[in-house]
Amino acid sequence: MSVDGLRETFFAECEDLLDALAEGLSALEADASDDETVNAIFRAVHSIKGAAGAFGLSDLVDFTHRFETVLDLVRSGKLAVDEEVLHAVTRSGDCLANLIEAAHSESGDTPEAMAFLMNSLSDLIAVGGGDEDDGGSADFSFTAVTLEPLDLEPIETQNTFEIRFKPYRALFDNGHDPVHLIAALSDLGSLDVSCDVSGVPEINEFDPDESYLSWAMSLSGDVAEGEIRKVFAFVEGLCALSIAPATEVAAGNLEQTDTDEPSQPTGQSIAVGNREPKVESKATDANNEKPKVMSHSLSTRSLISARSS
Repeated sequence: MSVDGLRETFFAECEDLLDALAEGLSALEADASDDETVNAIFRAVHSIKGAAGAFGLSDLVDFTHRFETVLDLVRSGKLAVDEEVLHAVTRSGDCLANLIEAAHSESGDTPEAMAFLMNSLSDLIAVGGGDEDDGGSADFSFTAVTLEPLDLEPIETQNTFEIRFKPYRALFDNGHDPVHLIAALSDLGSLDVSCDVSGVPEINEFDPDESYLSWAMSLSGDVAEGEIRKVFAFVEGLCALSIAPATEVAAGNLEQTDTDEPSQPTGQSIAVGNREPKVESKATDANNEKPKVMSHSLSTRSLISARSS
């Protein structure tokens, strides 16, 4: 995937993270003592900060750093959620959305309230005994490198990679969605996707917040393994992932990164080419009676959409 493609993926992820942030702030207004709500807000802001640093968005990094520092003081019990704190974090959420919009459009505009909120957040950090200078944009450095073009004839190659992907619950908690990752992979070549639903428990044991699905994918095209790994750069550590050339898989050399990862996924099989998935088979339970329940609404919607195409 190109740098522009990764950048667009980042801003798409930001939309999901802003939704999670807005939901958390609303819940915080209703119950300021809910630790899990504060943790969810912190994760959303922290995820935006980390990815913004990779693209050199210094204003976004600096603002989210102060924002997350205040939230970290709250969740560690060093700063109480009083009216002043609640007002500051709520307005900071709005300012963050405006900053992301400005960065996406490359308008160079700075939200009017940003300077005031930066000072307000700094005051709260001082009250909580935090350090606002640790972890800002100064920690991110970028060095321009000039590369001389090489006069080489283009070489077309056709590679096939086998990919095993199982998201952990933390992947969804951080605002990511397998749908975006699979769509990005389909941009790299011809993609065959099989969704394994065998891990979905019976309905009386089903937890809608848990992650049960895994995917087996075969990607063919003029693509290198490094390009595939870039697609999963933002979810590193949040999933079990293995990528190997099809020739190594045939020889039994596919590395398993998680003991629970299925070696022969079964169930919902989708062929993806040019971003137009088509369902090949329907997942059923062991008695061939009813389709198993799909976990996580975004992933479920993608498969339902595929069924109707």
